[in-house]
Amino acid sequence: MRLTTVSAIPSYNQLVVTPFLVGILSLLDGSVILGLKRSFSLSLHLLGNLVWIYALYMLYDNLAIPITDITAYHEIFELGFLGLVFFVIGVVANDVPKRRA
Repeated sequence: MRLTTVSAIPSYNQLVVTPFLVGILSLLDGSVILGLKRSFSLSLHLLGNLVWIYALYMLYDNLAIPITDITAYHEIFELGFLGLVFFVIGVVANDVPKRRA
Protein backbone atom coordinates (compact mmCIF):
# COMPACT_ATOMS: atom_id res chain seq x y z
CA MET A 1 0.00 0.00 0.00
CA ARG A 2 1.45 3.35 -1.03
CA LEU A 3 0.71 6.34 1.21
CA THR A 4 1.43 9.17 -1.21
CA THR A 5 -1.85 11.05 -1.48
CA VAL A 6 -3.57 13.53 0.80
CA SER A 7 -6.35 11.02 1.48
CA ALA A 8 -3.75 8.65 2.99
CA ILE A 9 -2.91 11.01 5.88
CA PRO A 10 -5.30 9.29 8.36
CA SER A 11 -3.87 5.89 7.39
CA TYR A 12 -0.33 7.20 7.78
CA ASN A 13 -1.24 8.58 11.19
CA GLN A 14 -2.74 5.28 12.31
CA LEU A 15 -0.01 3.01 10.86
CA VAL A 16 3.14 5.07 11.43
CA VAL A 17 2.86 8.15 13.64
CA THR A 18 0.75 6.74 16.48
CA PRO A 19 2.90 3.61 17.03
CA PHE A 20 6.04 5.76 16.84
CA LEU A 21 4.78 8.18 19.51
CA VAL A 22 3.57 5.34 21.74
CA GLY A 23 6.97 3.64 21.42
CA ILE A 24 8.87 6.81 22.29
CA LEU A 25 6.56 7.47 25.22
CA SER A 26 6.91 3.94 26.58
CA LEU A 27 10.72 3.93 26.21
CA LEU A 28 11.25 7.29 27.88
CA ASP A 29 8.66 6.92 30.59
CA GLY A 30 9.34 3.24 31.17
CA SER A 31 12.95 3.95 32.04
CA VAL A 32 11.94 6.81 34.34
CA ILE A 33 9.02 4.99 36.00
CA LEU A 34 11.17 1.96 36.82
CA GLY A 35 13.37 4.18 38.98
CA LEU A 36 10.60 6.00 40.86
CA LYS A 37 10.64 6.06 44.65
CA ARG A 38 7.43 8.02 45.28
CA SER A 39 3.87 7.65 44.04
CA PHE A 40 3.52 11.47 43.92
CA SER A 41 6.21 11.54 41.27
CA LEU A 42 4.36 8.90 39.25
CA SER A 43 1.18 10.99 39.29
CA LEU A 44 3.11 14.02 37.98
CA HIS A 45 4.62 11.92 35.19
CA LEU A 46 1.22 10.60 34.17
CA LEU A 47 -0.31 14.09 34.25
CA GLY A 48 2.56 15.45 32.17
CA ASN A 49 2.10 12.63 29.64
CA LEU A 50 -1.63 13.28 29.33
CA VAL A 51 -1.02 16.99 28.73
CA TRP A 52 1.71 16.21 26.20
CA ILE A 53 -0.47 13.71 24.32
CA TYR A 54 -3.38 16.16 24.25
CA ALA A 55 -1.07 18.88 22.88
CA LEU A 56 0.09 16.54 20.11
CA TYR A 57 -3.54 15.68 19.30
CA MET A 58 -4.39 19.39 19.04
CA LEU A 59 -1.35 19.92 16.79
CA TYR A 60 -2.45 17.07 14.54
CA ASP A 61 -5.94 18.54 14.28
CA ASN A 62 -4.57 21.99 13.44
CA LEU A 63 -2.29 20.60 10.75
CA ALA A 64 -4.94 18.31 9.24
CA ILE A 65 -7.17 21.33 8.63
CA PRO A 66 -4.69 24.08 7.79
CA ILE A 67 -5.17 26.67 10.53
CA THR A 68 -3.12 29.85 10.15
CA ASP A 69 -4.16 31.49 13.41
CA ILE A 70 -1.02 31.83 15.53
CA THR A 71 -2.94 31.69 18.83
CA ALA A 72 -3.94 28.07 18.17
CA TYR A 73 -0.28 27.06 17.89
CA HIS A 74 0.63 29.22 20.86
CA GLU A 75 -1.83 27.27 23.02
CA ILE A 76 -0.29 24.01 21.82
CA PHE A 77 3.17 25.27 22.73
CA GLU A 78 1.96 26.25 26.19
CA LEU A 79 0.39 22.83 26.75
CA GLY A 80 3.56 21.05 25.61
CA PHE A 81 5.65 23.23 27.89
CA LEU A 82 3.25 22.57 30.79
CA GLY A 83 3.63 18.83 30.21
CA LEU A 84 7.40 19.23 30.29
CA VAL A 85 7.17 21.21 33.55
CA PHE A 86 5.09 18.45 35.17
CA PHE A 87 7.63 15.89 34.02
CA VAL A 88 10.59 17.86 35.41
CA ILE A 89 8.82 18.52 38.73
CA GLY A 90 8.17 14.77 38.96
CA VAL A 91 11.85 14.02 38.39
CA VAL A 92 12.91 16.57 41.02
CA ALA A 93 10.32 15.28 43.52
CA ASN A 94 11.63 11.77 42.97
CA ASP A 95 15.25 12.78 43.60
CA VAL A 96 14.63 14.63 46.87
CA PRO A 97 15.98 12.38 49.63
CA LYS A 98 13.46 10.84 52.03
CA ARG A 99 13.51 11.92 55.66
CA ARG A 100 14.58 9.39 58.20
CA ALA A 101 12.35 9.21 61.26
